[in-house]
Amino acid sequence: KAKEIVRKGQLEEAIALAGDAATVDPTNTEAVSLAKKWKQERETCLAQVEKAKQFMNEGKFLDASNAMVVAKNLHFLYKPVLDMDSQLSAEWRAWDSKIQNDIYLIRDANEKKEFKRALDRAAKRRAEGKIGPYEQSLADQEQWARRSETEKEQKRQILKGAGTTGV
Repeated sequence: KAKEIVRKGQLEEAIALAGDAATVDPTNTEAVSLAKKWKQERETCLAQVEKAKQFMNEGKFLDASNAMVVAKNLHFLYKPVLDMDSQLSAEWRAWDSKIQNDIYLIRDANEKKEFKRALDRAAKRRAEGKIGPYEQSLADQEQWARRSETEKEQKRQILKGAGTTGV
C-alpha cells in the first residue's frame, strides 16, 4: 500500500506507513529499507527545492530548473516539488517576457532613431538585474545605439560648423 501511495506523490504518508509496518514487524526488511530510502529521497527533494528557490531569487532560472530535475526524477508528484516547479515556471516565463519586452522597446527606440532613449532603456535594463541568454541581443542594441548616436552627433557638429562659417 505504501508503494502505491508514494507513486501518487504522497511521500509523507508512504514514509509513515512503511515506518508503521516496520514497527509492527521489525523483520519486515522491505518496509524498513523503503522507509529509510524514502526519507533520504524526501530530504534530497526538499534540499533541491531550496536550491531551486535560491537560484530563482538570484535570477538563475536555468540553474533552478536543473536543481528541480533531481527532485522531479525522484518524486515528481510530491507536493513541494510540484509547487516549486509551478512557481519556477511562472516566474521564469514572467522574467523572460519582461526581458524580451525591454529589448523590443530598446530596438524600437533605435529604429525610431531615438538613440539616447535606447541607451537609457538599456542602462535601466542592466540595472534591474540578470539578463541571461539575452546578453548578446542587448549588447547588439547598445552598440547600434552608441554607434548611431556618435554619427548623429558628428553630423550635428558638421552642421553647426557650417552654420558659423556663413555657408
